[in-house]
Amino acid sequence: MTIEKFEEDLALARTELAAATADVMAFVRVGRAFGEQWEAAVEREREGHKRMQRVLNSPRGSSVDGKQEP
Repeated sequence: MTIEKFEEDLALARTELAAATADVMAFVRVGRAFGEQWEAAVEREREGHKRMQRVLNSPRGSSVDGKQEP
């Protein structure tokens, strides 16, 4: 994985996670932390966390000083 691809994947994962978290918090603010829409929003946020973790655990994400680990 190139550093450019890592940065692109990280930016996309960060953007999706931020949007998913904002949706969850919007439901919380209006007292609607229940029902199908709530469950969908929570699942989207969970998937966002998983995606972020996959990116950070990728070979480039776990490299030090930009060098690939053996």
